[in-house]
Amino acid sequence: MGQIGDRRGQQGGLSHLQSSLQNRWTGPPLENTEWREFLIDGSSLTLNNWSTQVINDLAAMVGEAHEEAVNGVVVIAESQLIVPVAASLAYQFEGLRKPIVFTGSVRTMDQARTDAVENFTDAVSFAQYSGVLPSVPRIPEVIISSHRNIWRAAEARHVSVSGYDQFGSSHHEPIAEHLGDVRGFVVQVNRATEIIRWPADEQRFQIHELDTTKSVTAISTASIDESIIMSSLQIAAESSDGLVVNYPLGSDGPLVRIAQAFPELPIICHGKVSEDLPNLIPMNGDHLDNSATIAKLHYILSRTSDLRAVRALYLANLRGERQGKIDSERAIMRRFENAIEPRLRPMR
Repeated sequence: MGQIGDRRGQQGGLSHLQSSLQNRWTGPPLENTEWREFLIDGSSLTLNNWSTQVINDLAAMVGEAHEEAVNGVVVIAESQLIVPVAASLAYQFEGLRKPIVFTGSVRTMDQARTDAVENFTDAVSFAQYSGVLPSVPRIPEVIISSHRNIWRAAEARHVSVSGYDQFGSSHHEPIAEHLGDVRGFVVQVNRATEIIRWPADEQRFQIHELDTTKSVTAISTASIDESIIMSSLQIAAESSDGLVVNYPLGSDGPLVRIAQAFPELPIICHGKVSEDLPNLIPMNGDHLDNSATIAKLHYILSRTSDLRAVRALYLANLRGERQGKIDSERAIMRRFENAIEPRLRPMR
């Protein structure tokens, strides 16, 4: 799925990567790393052509690896796809005990000034040493390792297409940093970071499948023509189960009129919303990447279609995308009898 080895979608990509690493590897012994090749049709996993089934299949592959006798799992992905894919898996996985580390690169392994070696080394080293070495903290989450920083997938943003420093966060800083010094491999957690601690009723590892029949549409428009904006919103509302809208709310603008016309359609938006329109759900200034917001809303809609529950779950802190301790999804759902519709991927 990724840059680094530049053999995406082709048989033998991992062997090409391994041979490229010869004499350049500074991480843990590679004989301690099990290599698996997940061949995924790249045409079904682009920013403009999203396949929920592919995400479910990838979640199953990674989930099965998580349950084996490994310290962690590394997933190589194309940089622009890391946030949407990693965020989706972050919500699908409940009760993680080991790190799932996504990484990629701007330049391939064989290019000058490549960032591939450093990114891959950091990712593999963290996955292998997390919670094993005193110098590497245990972070049992879906994370993104890039340019010596570690970002929480559920709150990450893709901020640069060409620069090495590709990712950011709704909380403005990485949750941890790789520190290379004379003592060897060291990772330092930032002071403000609260590592995810799963609620007591959500500590068993499970995979929640995304509902392949659900769709979420993101809309961002620079037009000032209200008729054009209204038309775009109307088309999206008629064909989607949820909307993420980067458009000023206004007191009587197109977004309010769409919310009135589609009262059961959850709409994530900026601005202060009216209590008279419970389907307008505020982003509350968390400024998540559109991809991460879509991932969260799609996950919630895969669990329930009850608008009250959708609203409560979106405003909760499910995977560290908001600050503070993790909220219990089950405790939230218990407030809405018969609202939850679990789609658990059976584990072997």
